[in-house]
Amino acid sequence: MLDLLLHRHPHAQVAAISELAMVVPMPPSVPVPPDQVLHLASTLDIILPADRIVTVGLFARARIAGTASAPVRRVDDPEHPVSLYLIDARRTHGVMLALFGDRLDSDDAGLTDMAGTDLPPRVARVHKDSSSVFTWVDDAFPRILGRTAEEIVGRRSLELVHPDDHDVAIANWIDMLGTAGTGRRVRLRHLRGDGGVVWLEITNHNHLEDNGSGHVVADVVDITDEMAAHAALEDRERLLHQLAETVPLGLAHLDPNGTILFANERLHEILASAPASQLVDLFTNVLEEDRPPLLAAVAATTTGADAEDIEVRINLDATGCDGIPLTGTGLRYCAARFRALRDGDGATTGVIGCFEDITASVMLRRELEIQAAYDPLTECRNRASTLQALQTALRRGHRRRGTGTAVVFIDLDRFKPVNDRLGHAAGDQLLTVVARRLQDSVRADDIVGRIGGDEFLVVCTNVRRPLDATKIAETIGGRLCEDAPVAGGTVTVAASIGVAWTDDPGADAEAMVAAADAAMYRSKSAGRCKPELADDPFGSPSPRALA
Repeated sequence: MLDLLLHRHPHAQVAAISELAMVVPMPPSVPVPPDQVLHLASTLDIILPADRIVTVGLFARARIAGTASAPVRRVDDPEHPVSLYLIDARRTHGVMLALFGDRLDSDDAGLTDMAGTDLPPRVARVHKDSSSVFTWVDDAFPRILGRTAEEIVGRRSLELVHPDDHDVAIANWIDMLGTAGTGRRVRLRHLRGDGGVVWLEITNHNHLEDNGSGHVVADVVDITDEMAAHAALEDRERLLHQLAETVPLGLAHLDPNGTILFANERLHEILASAPASQLVDLFTNVLEEDRPPLLAAVAATTTGADAEDIEVRINLDATGCDGIPLTGTGLRYCAARFRALRDGDGATTGVIGCFEDITASVMLRRELEIQAAYDPLTECRNRASTLQALQTALRRGHRRRGTGTAVVFIDLDRFKPVNDRLGHAAGDQLLTVVARRLQDSVRADDIVGRIGGDEFLVVCTNVRRPLDATKIAETIGGRLCEDAPVAGGTVTVAASIGVAWTDDPGADAEAMVAAADAAMYRSKSAGRCKPELADDPFGSPSPRALA
């Protein structure tokens, strides 16, 4: 095929094309004279922009069929179309071959078929008079419209233009008549003989005043494929926009500087903000302490990170940009996820931000955490949560020199008779009263837990010495051992209390509780609501060890 084309086009220029459609050095195995080899970055560089989409389609067809051809116009000679042939020589020579033939003339009529395809022409030329009546058409124009030359010559061009494009066609024609030379290009839909529609890009050249001419020369390019591609792109963009407005997420497309290129309505609803051009301006109602890490997450994805996820809170009690309080009360919890967009070289070209209202899931999570950590009757911590808090307090105790950790073990005396005589409802009421009194008796940072049926444990941090731990227990006992009204009567609250203290950060929580429990049993014989200090369960000789 190459030998045949070089014979028919002795001055043709040939380029070797890689898999990526870029011009590469011509392989020595391809018999092309060196002076006919094209040296360009891309074959598209020498083709008029209007014909480049034809070339792209031609390349794709050649990869499938082996060869393909079509007329195109070169940048250096736009008035004279040439034949472009593509040959798939990858199997033998590792490249595609692009051959630019001589100017298109009548002798080229059969070359398209010889090149292995029977494609309709894409480029044509016609003549019209001052009234836009066709006076001459080349062989290609009737084939583009699916008509004969006799059906076209003598008719006004507007008769072949789609009715919806008449206004554009008339305006362009009038504008062209007012200026000699080349007029502005216009894209118009034309009616084919079979009832179909073809998009044509027409450039009218006003030669009405030229000597010996007296007509308008029009260069015509079939751009149906290009317009179909544009239509498909618009349909895809429309679909993506509809999807973006349908999903229950706030979406934003940002450039590397944080400028918003796209944002859906849901984004403004979730962030309780008005539309803005910069993402940072949408964060006005994000809690102040959550704003810096949120901005840092955005910055990270624009400067190298692939992904950043963060949870922030939105203040719904704030005032909107119009001065009207926002709907809802309290806080809205929002999950913000940022993903970097990159080009083929890995450079960041933008960021996609996704914002989700997770308030309901956060509330559920907290409710489950509470259920897992707290006693539902007394609202004190349960045993597991209390022991975990104690172990954490022991590990952190050494951070503040000169202090230790104390536990106060409380066991209610004569609790079983309350259940037996007044019923379990009265027993539950008594436990609730005791829990409330314990909460009122301890310091703000102390932890109150219910570790058994009628057993409570208070964890106290930053206690300087065993004597201070005893004083805390005495305060608890003094407020605890008072009569309590319950269903069916009044109960005199009595309790046995044991105290354990240590400043050893390596102490074990279970051992601390066991020591306080043992001290509590000794207190039962020492008197009502009187605390008892535990012996040292760790065997430490230190005077600051557990007393």
